[in-house]
Amino acid sequence: TPEHTDLPVNIHGYFALTNDRRQIKWPSLDSKDTDSNWNKLLVEQLGVSAYVIFYNILVRLFRHEDPEYYQYMMLGGENLKKQSLILVNQGLEILANQNIVYSYVTKSWIRIAEGFYHSSSYTSSQREIQALLEVLGEPLVLLSTNTLAVFSRIKSLKDAIQRNTVSPVLIRRLLRKHSNDTQLTKIFTDNINEKKNVI
Repeated sequence: TPEHTDLPVNIHGYFALTNDRRQIKWPSLDSKDTDSNWNKLLVEQLGVSAYVIFYNILVRLFRHEDPEYYQYMMLGGENLKKQSLILVNQGLEILANQNIVYSYVTKSWIRIAEGFYHSSSYTSSQREIQALLEVLGEPLVLLSTNTLAVFSRIKSLKDAIQRNTVSPVLIRRLLRKHSNDTQLTKIFTDNINEKKNVI
């Protein structure tokens, strides 16, 4: 019985079906149906574990090949079915402390808490900020609107992104951290306007 998950994988299991055998049973709020609860258990226990394993495999296989594309595939769209939401949301809770975002500066997959993120209200100086973080070797992460929306459903990921969203305060903190870096002088003396935009 085919059920669309909006994810790039086929999930096979001994799911209980509705009487017409066209859908997988799923528990309602007041449901005590054993078959429905069995299906939910399969998704939550085995499905989520499989999702986490597959996400990690993709990270290893496609280390530098269009990471945003593979991220989009694994996170799905905005209108995921309830079963798929469980896979993605619970999977991301487990993956929160693993390398699931890609930094184009360090050219590596990193943990959410290790990256720095652009705020939509700070895009006027995006080029200068990106140049600065590249020179400093700090792991800038550029997230698509869809990826940011998915991560924002998970409180721990949302909080980590908000803490490290690029802002004047964060930039000043990084400048103090790298105050003895000779590359800082170079990036600012090459174009004095860049310093004004970044600060």
